[in-house]
Amino acid sequence: MSALAERLLGYEGLDSHSPEKGISSLLKTFKKLRDPLVTFAGAQGFRSLLTRALNLSIDEEPWLSSIRVNEEGSLELQLEQEPSFEETTRGGILLLAHLLSLLTTFIGEGLTLNLITRIWPEISEPILQSGNSNDPT
Repeated sequence: MSALAERLLGYEGLDSHSPEKGISSLLKTFKKLRDPLVTFAGAQGFRSLLTRALNLSIDEEPWLSSIRVNEEGSLELQLEQEPSFEETTRGGILLLAHLLSLLTTFIGEGLTLNLITRIWPEISEPILQSGNSNDPT
């Protein structure tokens, strides 16, 4: 799931090598996922999935503890110190990979991939199916 997460974040500008743009692409990616998932699972369902993905990610990338999931399921940053581009990249990929793995666990690979291709139609099917869908790394 990490390769897919990296690819999705790249579509939203993560590869710009700027911490500010990295955080912006992270927020943009999760907003794009939020809207259809709220329709599918409700705001509380999406919020629960995203909160769980965030909790799974914090141990590996501590700066993510500066992120909160608000009542609507949007990410809010409360940064005391801005992470480096490398930290932003690792944290974004990790958080998104955990969310995608949780989605795959709860709704299955087929529905998860269908959702992703509706949001990002430029993603090709072979890229989606590469790797182990149950492994966020």
